[in-house]
Amino acid sequence: MKLYLETVSFDEFIEINQYIPLDGIYLSMDQLLKDPAAYSVEKTAGKLLEALMPDQQLIVPVIQSDFRSMVDVCRKLHELGSNIVCLLPVSPAGYMAMKVCSRKQIPSAAWNVLNPEQMLFAARNEATWQIADLEELEKSISLPDFLQQVKALPDQTAQNTLILSGIRKPADFRTGLLGGAAGMAADYGLYQELLLNQQTMKEQSEILQNWMEKELNAEDLEDSEPDQDSQEDLTKNLE
Repeated sequence: MKLYLETVSFDEFIEINQYIPLDGIYLSMDQLLKDPAAYSVEKTAGKLLEALMPDQQLIVPVIQSDFRSMVDVCRKLHELGSNIVCLLPVSPAGYMAMKVCSRKQIPSAAWNVLNPEQMLFAARNEATWQIADLEELEKSISLPDFLQQVKALPDQTAQNTLILSGIRKPADFRTGLLGGAAGMAADYGLYQELLLNQQTMKEQSEILQNWMEKELNAEDLEDSEPDQDSQEDLTKNLE
């Protein structure tokens, strides 16, 4: 299971990666559009690469629409960092770019797959990963039903490369985890929520409180028992 953090923030990745060893960063198109400072893809990618180890990936969207421009951008990103994965659209031009990237040993991912057919086509064009955005996906099909369709695919490559993105609720994270997804990309808020699970925190607090009470009781018991020297002095005085 691969775990990615959806973020444009260097600091958010450093923090979560301390608690959970992550497989990388997923830089979504929505985040780029929401944060004007991050709109320069190459500049943002260069900064985020500084937070990553060589075996951690940075998945970066390629926003060009024609085949040659896509390949050119992917080549430049690969020169920036060999652990950058180019996120390409599931379109005729995108499929062609995936195949060329594979030939040039540039990792690529199919962006926003919504059905098994798109997954199959991307797998045939040797995409490294398939990204299914939960918000877009659930406009047409539920997550459990989609995962069932993926499991039924005859192509094992397509099954083993699915990454769910846009995960915002613990229930969806668990569904993907148990439903056979190869990886998940969630934001900082969800990882914080999962790390600070209220039920777990409550149980840990109760265990700690019980342990402290036992320690205090043991100390009180020791204080109430006279030591050996005191007992000997008492015996001499009585004699």
